[in-house]
Amino acid sequence: MVDKRGFPSKRDTLRGEQARRWQIHLDLLPPDGAGPPDELARILALGATIAENQPPDVGWLILADPEGNEFCLEGAGAAE
Repeated sequence: MVDKRGFPSKRDTLRGEQARRWQIHLDLLPPDGAGPPDELARILALGATIAENQPPDVGWLILADPEGNEFCLEGAGAAE
């Protein structure tokens, strides 16, 4: 899915504890022309941190914004 500004995104349904903690969870896709490592460096420079508990062998990386809200960067996980 691409939002009206051209930013690629997708929506997931949350269940269990995550659904109770967050009302929205973002899965970000690197923009065209930028690979996951470049986008990860940009996001970290903006103040995000890499979450401690990462699921094994998935294609995304869980990060948190400065307020602790988690989101994922697609294509940056161990399975990629």
